[in-house]
Amino acid sequence: MAATPRLRDEDREKFEQLQAAFRHDQIALVSSRRISDRKPVALLAAVWKDAEGMFNMLPLAELIQGDPFDQYEEPTLGHPKDWEPKGRS
Repeated sequence: MAATPRLRDEDREKFEQLQAAFRHDQIALVSSRRISDRKPVALLAAVWKDAEGMFNMLPLAELIQGDPFDQYEEPTLGHPKDWEPKGRS
């Protein structure tokens, strides 16, 4: 099995932006379409008003559709031994 890839600096930056948006109550769940395949997706976006009072959005994360445990290898940190995701037993 291949080693889990390291996080990129841009991934860490996006995560820090996401944390800041939550900290300042500037986060929204929005719907959009992925440009590559035109499929509908749910996004977490930072939201703020500019000087003219217009809302701006910065998409930061796409929510996973379906069961993430069927789509991804176990993350680097793994799961605590006594934790089971909902719907799994």
